[in-house]
Amino acid sequence: MIKSIIFLSLLLLYTVTYLVADQSIPSNTKINFTQDEQDYLSKKKEVIVCDYGEWMPYIGHDETHTFGILYDFYKVFASKIGVPMRFVHKPDMEACVTMVTEGEADAVVSLGTPNTFSDIALSHEYGNDFVALVTQLQTPFIRDMKVLNGKAVGIIGHYKNMIAYLHNTYPSLQLQKVDSTADGLAQVAKGELYAFIDIYRIAAYTIRREHVGELKINTKVYPLVMRAHVGLRKEDVLLKSIFNKAIDNLSTAEKTRMIGHWMRAEKVVKPDYRLLIEIVTGALLLLLGFLYYHLKVRYRQKALLEKQAKLAGMGSMISNIAHQWRQPLSRINSNITVMKMLLDSNEAQKEQLTEKLNSIEENTQYMSDTIEDFLHFFHPNKQKTSVLLQACVEKALHLTGIYSKNIKVSINANKESWVYTYEKELIQVILIILNNAMDNFKIKSTSDPKIEISVESHQGKALLSIRDNGGGIEEKEIDRIFEPYYTTKFKHEGTGLGLYMAKLLTENSMGGSLRVKNVKGGALFEIALPKGENKDA
Repeated sequence: MIKSIIFLSLLLLYTVTYLVADQSIPSNTKINFTQDEQDYLSKKKEVIVCDYGEWMPYIGHDETHTFGILYDFYKVFASKIGVPMRFVHKPDMEACVTMVTEGEADAVVSLGTPNTFSDIALSHEYGNDFVALVTQLQTPFIRDMKVLNGKAVGIIGHYKNMIAYLHNTYPSLQLQKVDSTADGLAQVAKGELYAFIDIYRIAAYTIRREHVGELKINTKVYPLVMRAHVGLRKEDVLLKSIFNKAIDNLSTAEKTRMIGHWMRAEKVVKPDYRLLIEIVTGALLLLLGFLYYHLKVRYRQKALLEKQAKLAGMGSMISNIAHQWRQPLSRINSNITVMKMLLDSNEAQKEQLTEKLNSIEENTQYMSDTIEDFLHFFHPNKQKTSVLLQACVEKALHLTGIYSKNIKVSINANKESWVYTYEKELIQVILIILNNAMDNFKIKSTSDPKIEISVESHQGKALLSIRDNGGGIEEKEIDRIFEPYYTTKFKHEGTGLGLYMAKLLTENSMGGSLRVKNVKGGALFEIALPKGENKDA
């Protein structure tokens, strides 16, 4: 437990120290360029830098990008002088030198000393690295290069200055030229070479990626140091001066940060999106599977709800039939009672009996029509027709027997209004509203009951308004009167399905709208329906 606390404390201390150190790196300080240098830079749109070979972590390439320590250095140079750097790639140093001397490029990314190119001038040193000796992991530390006498030691073939120095200093070394760092390290790992000489950071970078547990940096090759300078045309004096000022402006912290970034990196590869694609593809498949399952469940639920709705609809249909039959049966019963009284009193008159029998016939026909309407409410093949709205109103009024109930009815219809709808369903809706008005007159004992009916056109539709003077509907109840089984009557006087069925028929079946509001002295029901064409025209 104590060890864990100590470890975490040290880790925290290191992290804070690193962050503070990183934040202490100074931002670009202003460089005082001469007027000539400023004029030169203002005309310079870009600096073309030629790089060569593949020698990570200093310079590397993929299909579209250049990267590495030297590339990062030049990005900093660009920010300091205010001119962008554009890299062009060549296979070797000599090709880059040719580009610069011929004016096709402005700078060679890195040249060492001594300078063997007469037409090239070198900037100040902007970086350096020592030369290292690489051996197998089990090889003892080598204190003296003379130990390597008679042993095969590899070195990259184009390190000409380094090879010349080693031949002169250690003539007994058996130097064998290899093509690349990877080639030389591989031969040491196989035992084909005893050791391999290379620039330290290049060797260390490659070992960490390809030969961990096999090879090591055994020692430094003294006094060799590889120094990096910008290679420029001798004639381009101003650009050399500008680079020198940018290099001198580099802080130690900036150099450490750029070098450390690449030496800490575990591996430099171009982005590989295969894993991401696999993860996203898998996630999409899971999502599609979930959506399929969800839709399947919803489909089942919908089918179940439809089945339940049909059962509920059957129950509602039966309840509505009972509701709609209540008043016709009452009228039939009343007519039968009157007929019986006339017969019992021997005062039977043909005209009166005929009237009552006709009333019975009409009400039984209405009851039969009610059954037909409910049976065909959900029928997919029922057909709408153009009907005269005033005629439907008259039929409904006649069926209620309202004219014999001491209720004043006025109809305001200046001209014929045709609607495209289901005739029997419309009559049902009008009947429900009229019956509710008459029931309300009875419940509230309205002294002078009146019903005003008007037919007009409104916003391209036929509008039927039915207004009564029965005192209106309480505000707390007006928003609920179209709910199923909600009634303001006593339980024995209503089921609460009439107005619900009226709204259902109007809006779900006939494609219209049914609204209610309180007006002075009563309630106003408004039925809006699609217009139809005059069949008699």
